[in-house]
Amino acid sequence: MNIYIFGFKILILIILFNGIIYPQDFIREKIQKLDIQINSLPERAKIDSIIVIVGLANYDMPYTGIKWGKEGLNIIGNNKNYVNKKAYLLNGIGEIFNQLDEYNIAANYYSNSLKLMKRNSDKFGMALVYYNIAYNAISLRDFQLSGDYFLKSLNLAKESKNFRIEADAYSSIGILNYILGNVDEAIAKSEKGLSISEKINYKEGIALAHEHLGLAYLSIPNYPKAEYHLSKALETQLIIGDKFGISEAAESFSVYYIYLNENDKALKLLNQSLVFTEKINVKKAIASAYTNMGTLYENLKDYKTALKYFLSSLSTLKELQELRGLYYTYRRMSFTYEKMGDYKKALESYRLFKDTYDSVYTKIKAQTMEGLESKVEAAKKSYDIKKLEVENRLNERTSIFLLVSLILAVLVTIVSLIAFAQKRKTNFILSNINKELEENQKNLQELNIELKEVNGQKDKFINILAHDLRSPFFGILGVSNILAEECNDMEKKDIQSYLFTLNGSLRNIFELLENLLNWSRFSSGKLNFNPIKITPSEVIEKALALFKFNIQEKSIVVENKICENCIIFADLIMFETVIRNIISNAIKYSSINGKILIDVTRLNTNFVQIKITDNGIGIEGGDLKKIMTDHSISTKGTKNEQGTGLGLELCKEFINKNGGKLTINSEVNIGTTVVFTIPCYPQ
Repeated sequence: MNIYIFGFKILILIILFNGIIYPQDFIREKIQKLDIQINSLPERAKIDSIIVIVGLANYDMPYTGIKWGKEGLNIIGNNKNYVNKKAYLLNGIGEIFNQLDEYNIAANYYSNSLKLMKRNSDKFGMALVYYNIAYNAISLRDFQLSGDYFLKSLNLAKESKNFRIEADAYSSIGILNYILGNVDEAIAKSEKGLSISEKINYKEGIALAHEHLGLAYLSIPNYPKAEYHLSKALETQLIIGDKFGISEAAESFSVYYIYLNENDKALKLLNQSLVFTEKINVKKAIASAYTNMGTLYENLKDYKTALKYFLSSLSTLKELQELRGLYYTYRRMSFTYEKMGDYKKALESYRLFKDTYDSVYTKIKAQTMEGLESKVEAAKKSYDIKKLEVENRLNERTSIFLLVSLILAVLVTIVSLIAFAQKRKTNFILSNINKELEENQKNLQELNIELKEVNGQKDKFINILAHDLRSPFFGILGVSNILAEECNDMEKKDIQSYLFTLNGSLRNIFELLENLLNWSRFSSGKLNFNPIKITPSEVIEKALALFKFNIQEKSIVVENKICENCIIFADLIMFETVIRNIISNAIKYSSINGKILIDVTRLNTNFVQIKITDNGIGIEGGDLKKIMTDHSISTKGTKNEQGTGLGLELCKEFINKNGGKLTINSEVNIGTTVVFTIPCYPQ
C-alpha cells in the first residue's frame, strides 16, 4: 500500500475517533433507572425489565445482574406462561457467569435454558444458546464440544433463516480453527461469515469477521492482508459507534504494529483504544488496556511509565478478582523490574505471577474434572434407565407369550421365535450401552494418564528445586553470615570477593526459576510463539552485561565476531533464553583466565549461524550423549557453580520451535562449542 494513502486513511480514522460523541455511563444509568422503576411495574413488564438488566449488566455490573436474575427466576417460579422468558433469563445469567470465569456454573444455566428452548421449539433461542455453550467450552479447552455446538448453532440458524447468527457462527468456527492452529480453515470460515454479513449489511458481523481475518493473516504472517482486515474492522466499528467494539478493534490493530516493531503507531492506537474503554467504564476492559499499554512502554524501554500502567491494571484486576489478567500483568511486571535491574521486585512479581497462575490452572482443571464426572454420572443414569426400560419390555412380552401359549398351543413355535428375536434386540441394546460405558471409562483412563503426566512434571519441579536450590542457599547463608560477623575486620578485596560469590548464587537461583517457568509454559503449551525482527548483537550484549560480574570474577576474555548486519526472525523471549543459557554455561565451565569466542555469521540466504566456544573443562562423552537425547544433566562449574539441569534441554526445544538446529562438540579439558542456526528475517 502506498505510504501516503495509508497515512491519509489513518488521519481519517483519527478524525472519526475524535468526532463521535457518546452518552457517558449509559449502561449504569439504564440499570439504575430500571432499578428504581421496576417494583412499580406489572409482573410481565417487571420480568421483561429484569431480562434487560441481566443483558446490560454482563460486562460492568455482573453481580447486580446475578442478583436481579435470581429475583426474576423467583418471580417466574413454575408459571407456564413465562417459560419462554425464563429460558432467555437463564441464558443471560449464564453469560454473566461466563464473564466471571465460572464456566461450569455458566454451563449449568445454559443447559437449563436449552431444555426450555427445546420445549418451546424456539429455534432462534436454541441457536443462541448453542452458540454460547460453544464459547463456554472454549474456555474449558473442550474444543471438540465447542466445534459440535457451533455447528448445531449454524444449522439451526440456516434452518430458521437467521442470517446474523449464521454469520457469527461461521466467524466463530473460524476463530476456533485459529486457536487450534488451522489457519487456512480459520480464514475460509471467517470469509464465509464476512460474505453473509456484507450481504445483509450486518455491521457487527462485518467488524467481527474482519478482526478474525486480520489476526489469522497476522499469524501466517501476511502483513498486507492483516493490515487491510484490521483497518476495515476498526473503520466498521467506528461507523457502528460501539465504543467497546472500537476499543477492541483498535487494540487488535495495535498488535499489527507491535509485530512490525512500529511502536509509535501501536502506541497511538492503544491510546485511542484506552480513551473509548474509559468512556464505557467497563473495568475488565480498562484493566486489559492498561496492561497492554504497560507492555508497549516496556518495549519502548520507558519502564517507569510501564510500571505506572501495570500498577493501575493490578488495582482494577484485584477489585474484580480477575485472576487471568492478574497473572499476566504480574509476569510483565517481572520482566520490567528485571530490565530495570531491580531483581528483588522482579522475583517478588514472578512469585505473585506463579501463585496466581497456579490458582487459575487449578480452577480450570477442577471445572474440567467436575464436567467429566457429571458426564460419567449422566451416562450411568442413562444406562440404568435404559436397562430398566429393556427389562420392563422383556417382562411385558414374556407375559404375553405365556398367555398366548396357554390359549393357542398351536402358535407356541411362532411366539418362541418372536421372543428370541426380541431377546436378540435387547442384547444388542445392552451391548451398545456397555460400549458407551466402556468409552467413558476409556476417557477417564486417558484423563488419569494426563494427570499422572502432570504429577510427573510436578515431581520433576520438586526434585530440581530440592537439588539445585539447596546448594546456592547454603552458599548465600554462609557468605552472608561471614559478612555480617567479620566485615569490620575484612579488607575491601575480600569483601568484594564474597559479594561476587553472593551475586553468583543469586543469579543461579534466578536463572533456575526463569528456566523452570519457561520449561513449564512450553511443555504445557502456554508459551506463545511470536517471531519478530531481532538484531542478535543487541541480545548478546544484553546477556554479557547480565553476567558482567561472573566474567570479571574469573578474568575471562570474551571475543566477539558478530555480523552487525545479520538480522533474524525469531521469538524474542525464546531467543533471549537460548543466548542467556549458552553464555551462562560457557562462563560456568570456563577456568580462571579462560576465553570465550562468540561468532555470528550469515550461513546462507535463509539462516544465520551463532557459535559460542569456550576453552573450559568440556563435557564427558556419556553426558554429551544424554544431553543430545533430551536428558536433563546438572553438573557443577569450575567454581562449584550450580546448574539448573534444564538449560540445554530448553535451548534445544526453543531452537527447534524457531526452525533452527543445535549441535554440541566437546572434549574434556579442551573446551566446548555450541552451534545453532536461526532463520534470517525475510527481505
